Amino acid sequence: MIDALCDKGHTPYRQIGHRAVSYVMDRSGISCTQEEVRWLISRIEVLKPFPEIVEALECLREGGFKLAILSNGDRDMLEAAKPHIGVSFNHVISVQEAGYFKPHWKAYAAAAELVGEERTSCLFVASHAFDFIGAKSFGMRTAFIDRRKRPFVETLHQPDIIATDMGELAASLTTS
Repeated sequence: MIDALCDKGHTPYRQIGHRAVSYVMDRSGISCTQEEVRWLISRIEVLKPFPEIVEALECLREGGFKLAILSNGDRDMLEAAKPHIGVSFNHVISVQEAGYFKPHWKAYAAAAELVGEERTSCLFVASHAFDFIGAKSFGMRTAFIDRRKRPFVETLHQPDIIATDMGELAASLTTS
């Protein structure tokens, strides 16, 4: 995020992840090898979605929605993750396409252009405040998944929809 906000363009996700994990481990006094840090960063490629995600996304697809991922992960990481996600998407977009990490506006602009939609017709769904705030400030409609039921961040950019999980969001979008 700092590289993007300082207009330094795209830095590979693994490099940023490596810096972040190394920093946290060092600050926490936990010793680790560089190989262990690389292994930990690689685990993002095998993460499985929350239990309701696949069914919710299929419900949205059947309801006529196009599905797209916009990720700070690099293209090769997203390709490696595909078998673990369990659902196919119309578009899988890395911020490499824009040259900027989210929440820089150029990441969201590239996504809207690549999916061929006006920003106002996109619904950006996120469970991280920084992510939907970036999309909202770019002009996209937004939904915030509030799994942890924590107080929401004070910002001018409030989400259009708040749901406890993707199942609730899909149900509200397909029945309205």
